[in-house]
Amino acid sequence: MPNYQITLYKHGLVVMLIGLVSGFFLAFSLLGEIGLSPIPFAIEMEIFGSPARWKAAHLGNMMNGMVLILFASALPNFKLSDSLTSKITIGLLITAWGNFAFYMFALIAPNRGLSFEGNRLGEFNWAGPFSYVGGVLAAVALITIAVVLIRALPKAK
Repeated sequence: MPNYQITLYKHGLVVMLIGLVSGFFLAFSLLGEIGLSPIPFAIEMEIFGSPARWKAAHLGNMMNGMVLILFASALPNFKLSDSLTSKITIGLLITAWGNFAFYMFALIAPNRGLSFEGNRLGEFNWAGPFSYVGGVLAAVALITIAVVLIRALPKAK
């Protein structure tokens, strides 16, 4: 198995694991306590971030992990140079980890990480720019990868 596939599989699994853990925090934020039923022990605590944002972090990271695994499996079907495959791999890692930053920093950004400054959703804080930059980098990287791969597809017979 080529190194780029191993890298994408490993990062994909780690990002999925983060998504799974975020699912626990989604449940904790909904319940207002940290506890795992039926274990008779719970700590009453309000978890930062809204349930909607934890849901986004949970599902978004799960999907991003799956995207890395999908590309690890699909890239061998494209006729790409080693150099281009390496660049696409880096772009996919930027996509996954940029989205990770977007989801996680958006949990504590009143403006939901959608701008560098305050917006109609909320005011500015330090987490907003980190979220925004992560999301923009992820989007630009994935759009670029999609265009490159569409152009690299073999012609239909």
